[in-house]
Amino acid sequence: MLRLFDAPLYRDWLLWFMLAWAAIDFVSVLTYGPPGGLPRWLTAVIGAVFFAMVCGIVPAWIRLLVRRRRHNHRQRATKAK
Repeated sequence: MLRLFDAPLYRDWLLWFMLAWAAIDFVSVLTYGPPGGLPRWLTAVIGAVFFAMVCGIVPAWIRLLVRRRRHNHRQRATKAK
């Protein structure tokens, strides 16, 4: 998973974006969670994981795929010359 983010990790804006949304969701569910069958802490953890996936892991994976395609395209272009 760490290869999804740029090195060093503290300089990657997408990592901070993911952590911020996960923290916001976790705190918001703990303070004002929906009344349901699950405990609030479990709902908060599930929500934080979901937001981390949607706002961090998926965009980082897409960014990695785009970068790999660009890199492969550049290598093919230099070999063709």
